[in-house]
Amino acid sequence: MNPTLHSILLLALSLSSVVAVYARDNLSPHQRVILESKSPSPIDATFSFDAPAGPQFTEAEKEAQRERGKGV
Repeated sequence: MNPTLHSILLLALSLSSVVAVYARDNLSPHQRVILESKSPSPIDATFSFDAPAGPQFTEAEKEAQRERGKGV
């Protein structure tokens, strides 16, 4: 490898780590809490390839939408 290219890569890696540390120190307290908190569990929506396509509505929901649609 070219010595100049090698030293440029080494310098770039060194600076990127310094920038990453500096960026971490500039977070607001609220941002730190967000990063350090545990992610919420996903919404209880199970996925299955066997499920029919599209949203599934009850007959009552379908009828309510039809009634609302009449006024449009």
